[in-house]
Parts: sequence; structure tokens; C-alpha cells
Amino acid sequence: MLYIGYLINGYRDRAVDLRVVLVIYLTWVLTFSVVILLPLDIALSQVPGETKAKSTLRTLWNSFYWLLYILTWGILPVFNDYLKRGGFDSSQKFNLSFKAVYSYYLKLLVPILVMLLYLDNKYERNYLVNLVPLFQSVAHCYGISLIILLMGYGLVAIPRSFWRGGDHEVTMNYFYFQLVNVDDDRQQAHFNFGSHIKHLHLLRSSLNE
Repeated sequence: MLYIGYLINGYRDRAVDLRVVLVIYLTWVLTFSVVILLPLDIALSQVPGETKAKSTLRTLWNSFYWLLYILTWGILPVFNDYLKRGGFDSSQKFNLSFKAVYSYYLKLLVPILVMLLYLDNKYERNYLVNLVPLFQSVAHCYGISLIILLMGYGLVAIPRSFWRGGDHEVTMNYFYFQLVNVDDDRQQAHFNFGSHIKHLHLLRSSLNE
């Protein structure tokens, strides 16, 4: 836990709100706790019969799963929108982010509930009773799709970056292109510096008068 705090403190942006940092810290702790719980689970699986340790570990797995589920779908999207949203104060930004995220969820949930009610009336099955497994399945499908997408991109983009990095001509052309942008930024900074100096001279002359 201390090492996770050290990592977050080292890589986080100092301008990020402390509440966001604490939520991210909790998410990291719950995620990395798998490294500790999984060996315990494997060791306890070798013990025959039901024991108190197995029951406690099962409770921990369920608690961690639902905490991460709530953080992933209920809390982290709000804070993500909170960091991108403008506002006069933090409470206003948080309220706007909360309304935006949950109004989006509501727009997705209403058609799903209507479809389930239709299927329930047509086939006379209790589809609404299985809402929790449905939400779990949707979350798992989304996560697996995202993993496949990111891994597929990484399997192509990472070797391609090494391949291009080995071509010195392509690398030099890239740096030449970046050099133009850097020079433009330098000239703009020089102009801004001169403008600030003029304002300071005007301010000093007005104070002397």
C-alpha cells in the first residue's frame, strides 16, 4: 500500500484534486490486492471441505469485485468528467459531471428495461430478476472488448514504432518537423516575454509618478 502511494505521488499531476487522487489510490489498492489474494485462494483450494478461511476469502473476493464495479462504473467516470469540465468552483463542476454521467446511463438503461419488460410479457419469464447478471455480463463484455482493442493496437503500434525508430532518415524527418513547432513556440514565448517586460516598465513608471 505504501509503494502504491509512492507510485501515485510520483506520477500524478500536482494540479489534480486530492479527492481524485484518493479514489485512484483506492482503485489501485483493490486491483493490486489480487497479487496477494490469488496465491491464498490457490493454497486454500487444496484444503478439503469448507473452512472459515475459505468463507472469509470468498467474502473478500465479492467485496473487492463490487467495490471495483462501483468505482469503475459509478465513481471514476464522474471524476473523469470532473477533470475535463469547466466551472466556477469544484462543487459546481462535480454536480455538472454527476448529472452528465448519470443522465447518459439513464438514457442507456431505459431502452434496456423496456426491452426486458417486453420479453418478460411475451415469453412470461422473469428477465428483470436477472438484472445483476446482465450488468455483470455487459461490464465483462465491455472490458474484454477494450482489452482486445488495446492489445491489438499495441501488437501493431509498438513493433511499428521500433521499426520506424531504426530508420534514421524517417527519424530525422520527424525531428525536423518537430523543430519547426519548437521554433514557433520559442518565437511566441519571446514575443510574450517582450510584451510582459513592456507592461512591467509601464507599471513601474506609473508607480514612480
